[in-house]
Amino acid sequence: MRETLEKNLEKGLFASRWFIAPVYIILAISLGIITLKVIQEFIHVVPEMFSMTVREVMLFVLHVVDLALVGNLILMIIFAGMKILFLK
Repeated sequence: MRETLEKNLEKGLFASRWFIAPVYIILAISLGIITLKVIQEFIHVVPEMFSMTVREVMLFVLHVVDLALVGNLILMIIFAGMKILFLK
């Protein structure tokens, strides 16, 4: 009786890891959105590139670096979650 209860509880808890799967899907979509925003920012800056001040160039570069760091953080979270989701 007790072993059956423990085994069922373990199976239920292990199966509950799939509740987080939609979060990882949304994170992957967010990564695509971040990519599109970087491309959009680059296209916006290219025509003004030669008239920009050093300060504006630095702000643009820092903005791209910020988006790259967020994108890498999302990738780390997704890859760590894949290890948890696909244990068996």
